[in-house]
Amino acid sequence: MNKPHLFALLGASGIAAGFLRGCSAWAGPGDRSPVLATHQRRGLPAEHIVALALGTSMAAIVVSAMQSAYGHYRRGSASTIAFKQERPG
Repeated sequence: MNKPHLFALLGASGIAAGFLRGCSAWAGPGDRSPVLATHQRRGLPAEHIVALALGTSMAAIVVSAMQSAYGHYRRGSASTIAFKQERPG
């Protein structure tokens, strides 16, 4: 499997998993497990499947944290003073 094909396959499966998560409001790995099993049957090495699983989980955490922080900032319940003191420069 060449790299552009692999990139497209992983990207499409991530988009599909995100769409299913948004439509069904599942809160666990149940939406990604069938997709990962499909990749394993297609011959994708196990180390790529683990990286895919970790990457999708980390991406979900980062996006969720950013949305939550912005929501708190909009309501005025987040202190930006501590953030400004801790940033570099």
